[in-house]
Amino acid sequence: MYSWGDNLNGQLGMGNTTNQKSPQRVVGISNIIKFSCGGCHVLALSKDGDLYSWGSNKNGQLGIGNMVDMSIPTKL
Repeated sequence: MYSWGDNLNGQLGMGNTTNQKSPQRVVGISNIIKFSCGGCHVLALSKDGDLYSWGSNKNGQLGIGNMVDMSIPTKL
């Protein structure tokens, strides 16, 4: 999975908040079969059934039990 663009909340999944002008591989995940993007967060499903989330978590939308933004994919 690749991402690029604005990365203010870590929504690109690079482990940082640096904007990217060209496609970069999302760290720590593979075999993604489905994904859904919110305004500043992402959820992704692997072919093994693992669900990951990252990016803005201001309202708990990442489902990780807190309200801390995550700049890397976090397995739920």
